[in-house]
Amino acid sequence: QVTKLTPFGRLALWPYRSLISVMALGRRLVSVGDLHGDYTTTMQILRKMGLVDEAGDWSGGAATLVQTGDQVDRGKDSLKILNFLMRLQDQAPQSGGRVLLLYGNHEVMHLQGSYDYLHITELKEAGGRQVWQKLWEPEGDVGKRVRERFQAIALVGSTLFSHAGLLPQLAEGFAASIAGAPAPADVVE
Repeated sequence: QVTKLTPFGRLALWPYRSLISVMALGRRLVSVGDLHGDYTTTMQILRKMGLVDEAGDWSGGAATLVQTGDQVDRGKDSLKILNFLMRLQDQAPQSGGRVLLLYGNHEVMHLQGSYDYLHITELKEAGGRQVWQKLWEPEGDVGKRVRERFQAIALVGSTLFSHAGLLPQLAEGFAASIAGAPAPADVVE
């Protein structure tokens, strides 16, 4: 069980489900960032790390995978990567593993309606800009799932993960918000 902490400061205004996760560490931890729509390389990385098998199913056992954002844009397989990682997020707990998906600036841009870096092939295959925009709306297929499953930062053991760091005032607020939280070794998985 991941302990969810109350968002702090101005981050509480974010329309996203979960901002912070705290969990005990006692298993393998893998972090991967900036996949940017490159499904082939994503699969190569996760296979080499022993997290997925040849069929693309979770094989990481009790490992924790933290994807630190920017799954979308640049490459032509943004949706394929999103769907794949969300499937792994569902599969991993069956083996005692966990997949944490963090917001990168590109996911946030899509949630805000900015698609400046979207690969033209992916946009065409989706049916055009209006279809893509509907997918990312708050109740759209992609937008709703991203808002439900992603988080801004994660604390795994004593390691803090974010996409591009924290502003000093946010880091101070984060430290203050977890001051009363149980130590990572005390958090029940």
